[in-house]
Amino acid sequence: RKHRAKQLAEAQKKKHDMEVLDAARRQQQQEKEEKQRLEMQRRQEEYENAMRQARSMAEREMIEAEHEKMKNNELITKLQEQIEENASQKISRVKEKYREG
Repeated sequence: RKHRAKQLAEAQKKKHDMEVLDAARRQQQQEKEEKQRLEMQRRQEEYENAMRQARSMAEREMIEAEHEKMKNNELITKLQEQIEENASQKISRVKEKYREG
């Protein structure tokens, strides 16, 4: 009878230990899954931030390029005006020279 009681106690202890071990495994698994979820979330946020920054940089570069293009067009226009003015003045000088001569 004592032997049977001892076996029963050992079986109950073993069952309890297995339940505790099982609970610990489940807890570890949940913690691991939570860690993975947080890591994925962190990576997603990092990716989104990088994409936002890239878009912002591209937009800024596009604006700068447009501004540079406008400045170049202005410069070209002014140079053309100067060329035309110089040509006009030269023609006027030549005409004046012929009138005097």
